[in-house]
Amino acid sequence: MWRGVAKLALLLLVSGGWLALLALGVGGLIPARELALDPARAGSRAIVLLDAGRLLSVPITRPAESDSHSPVWSADGEWLAYIRIGREEQQVMVVAPFGGGAPRSLYTSPAGDRSGSSVAWSADGDSVAFTAPLDGWQVIYTLSLAADAVPTQITGGQINTFSPSWSPDGRELAFSWSPAANAEVFVAALDTLQLPITGDSGLQRLTQIPALDTSPAWSPDGTLIAFTSDRDDNSEIYLMAADGSQLRRMTHSAALDSNPSWSPDGQYVWFASNREGTVQVYQMRADCLGDCPVERVSPLAAQTRHAVLRPAAATS
Repeated sequence: MWRGVAKLALLLLVSGGWLALLALGVGGLIPARELALDPARAGSRAIVLLDAGRLLSVPITRPAESDSHSPVWSADGEWLAYIRIGREEQQVMVVAPFGGGAPRSLYTSPAGDRSGSSVAWSADGDSVAFTAPLDGWQVIYTLSLAADAVPTQITGGQINTFSPSWSPDGRELAFSWSPAANAEVFVAALDTLQLPITGDSGLQRLTQIPALDTSPAWSPDGTLIAFTSDRDDNSEIYLMAADGSQLRRMTHSAALDSNPSWSPDGQYVWFASNREGTVQVYQMRADCLGDCPVERVSPLAAQTRHAVLRPAAATS
């Protein structure tokens, strides 16, 4: 039943000018287990909060103003970060959906390749890592949320790096490194390398095959990394140990599966797929050893590439 309720809520939002069904706080109704999503309307994406159980749908951004995508919760569930792309600029944004106040920009750059931009939180919630264009290349920065903090450039040089994912202990950053037509997953120990990183010396290379290995995502306990690869001639989701061993393929579909992330409890891998025609977000158990059964978690009429569940600690 919850899927029907959620679908109705989002249908009203998408088709009705993104008007919220109920505002946050009305009658003391605060969503208990919020999904943050980035459904598309007329080619632009907006960030929406959805609580299917209580028929609450709340727009955080409006697609008429910008294209916003890739939402991600901080570990305490109090902050939501996302990428906002306007006509001439790209911004890393944060908002406290339940604390009041408008979204604020952490970093602004000229608009670049929107397909490669993303943002990730450190486990302590004090910093973000993100991808932004620089001189025609995609580079990775980290930025403390402390007042007057300046970004630290992690990667640089004539090479594209993207899709950062912070290890749970905050010491390492996994990302995709694209020196040529392929892309590989690397890990950088942030406290031992000279920054910005311009070569792969000193990095730990986790994938070793001429394919597009992208979008690494560290599990909450730090033992596993999910990623996207076309090594078997189609975009699929794979899982490996944090050292690159014990590789296993999780999806076996003619559809395009990509953008893995984790449920807050680490039991499920979430990913985007067009297996039902439009791009939606699905989940599968992380302990699956074969062709894993999947369940759709974005009950939307609009295409949705990212859906992230608010951590339970914030709603208990």
